[in-house]
Amino acid sequence: MEYLDDDGLDLLVNALTPCFTSRFGEVCWAQGGVGFGWWPAFIYDPRHTTGLARTLARKNLGRRHLVYFFGCHDAPFSVLSTAKITKWEAGLIDDLHLGKVAHAAGQKRTKAFQQALQAATIEATKPIEMRLDWNHSEQPQILPSPQTNKVPPPARKRKRREVSPVKRPSSDKSSSKSKPRSQPRGFPFMKESSTMVQVPTRRNLNSALGAITTTTNECASPIIDLLEDGELFVKLLRKQNLPKEDPSIDVSSSIDGPGKNVGFVKLLSRKSNTFADARIVIEQELVPDTIPLTMEWKFFIPGLGPVSNKQETSLGPMLSFLRRTTLETNLGGGTLIHPLNVFIIELKTATVTITS
Repeated sequence: MEYLDDDGLDLLVNALTPCFTSRFGEVCWAQGGVGFGWWPAFIYDPRHTTGLARTLARKNLGRRHLVYFFGCHDAPFSVLSTAKITKWEAGLIDDLHLGKVAHAAGQKRTKAFQQALQAATIEATKPIEMRLDWNHSEQPQILPSPQTNKVPPPARKRKRREVSPVKRPSSDKSSSKSKPRSQPRGFPFMKESSTMVQVPTRRNLNSALGAITTTTNECASPIIDLLEDGELFVKLLRKQNLPKEDPSIDVSSSIDGPGKNVGFVKLLSRKSNTFADARIVIEQELVPDTIPLTMEWKFFIPGLGPVSNKQETSLGPMLSFLRRTTLETNLGGGTLIHPLNVFIIELKTATVTITS
């Protein structure tokens, strides 16, 4: 869509860095004034506006974003720095959708926050080129407030007259028809139906992760342990010989195959420690107590084979690599209760010849 550019705003926007212009059209959370707190907002493209909003955006171009606050129809636009703007998904995880500041300000502010939240949720589900499409006309304009019927002033309550309980004749109407309530100003509330989207808050995210488990031989290990960094416990299993090349045997499922437990080691990080880091600790703690000093060994990956010295570093973090190479659930998560099962294979044993 082409817009009139008498003030040169289009050229100025094109000269900005992509890290600034790429946020145009983003549904976000922005810090409002006193009594508003974090409010559902929209990073607006200043080329779509005229008047005061366009002038305000032009003066702050490249330093602050032009932000539109949902549900604030009197003064919807403001310019804010990136420090006062946060991602929509990050705000949901931090429970910003609860609107604690708005609830503390009273019922009127709470109602406005709920309308703004529902309007922002609808826009966030749309493709970026279709967001706020009701404002995209042939000419740029300042975002208007939705037009609704004016709410008539509330009728004054009349004092009830105390009368004696006399039965009214059947011809009198017992009650008059009540007038329908007018619709509230702003965005309509979303109906509670199957279309209601559950927001991914930190509370229900932790509940969902805690409910999903990976099954092992004895009990279950929460997946959330794998998402957080921490100490990596490795259970070392020694294979006596290389598996035979038999197409009928699924080597990828041979984790439960024969292997002698030669001990365990503890590494510092589940996210960063490599096979090379594990070799250093193994040689320091298990040689020669459980692994003979004369034995030459390699790490062995079921379905792939032995790991070379260069691959011990180039394959990256050991835990994440092993989880990508197998669908077995008893691989282990690297925790103290469920250590990571790692195989080693003996290549050759050095022999000492005694001559007389």
